[in-house]
Amino acid sequence: MRGLHRCVSSRFLVVFFGILLAGSATCGAQGKTVESQPEPIHWQHGPIVAQLGTGAQIKVPAGYQFADAAGARRFLELTHNPPSEQEAGIVTPILGKDDPDSKFWLCCSISTKPGT
Repeated sequence: MRGLHRCVSSRFLVVFFGILLAGSATCGAQGKTVESQPEPIHWQHGPIVAQLGTGAQIKVPAGYQFADAAGARRFLELTHNPPSEQEAGIVTPILGKDDPDSKFWLCCSISTKPGT
């Protein structure tokens, strides 16, 4: 298994959370309000030992969060980064609203099959 690290500006997170909070859209033709929310990312907060696919684990310490392969793909999509469909998981620090942008980083683990 190889790891691939992608850095994403926390400004994307502001947009991401804005999208999550937007929540509802109006259908003009029928005048109905339809709730439309993106599929949530199921974050697991450390300290935990998380499963990366079927063959590896990662220790996530307190102060950090982990999402599985589906969560990693969803996070990349919401931050306008194309997923490779080989994501195994994602780890990010848990930041408070007053933390500076410079504290944000993420690590997205990519699994590869032997010989590729």
